[in-house]
Amino acid sequence: MAQIGLFDESNRLEKLSKMGDILEKLNAVINWEMFRPIITNALTNTKKNVQGVLLMISYCFLK
Repeated sequence: MAQIGLFDESNRLEKLSKMGDILEKLNAVINWEMFRPIITNALTNTKKNVQGVLLMISYCFLK
């Protein structure tokens, strides 16, 4: 396995941007801070609750 170079991640992200990275588009329209209370609450509870919250968030985006 080759070692990761100093600029490999930067170059990879630049390539993704040029290709039209969907995550950049989502980041521009979604206020991620609205999920902070949900995730914070989930992380203070059991692992089962965390999985349930993440599943719920995933479902909302796929709907």
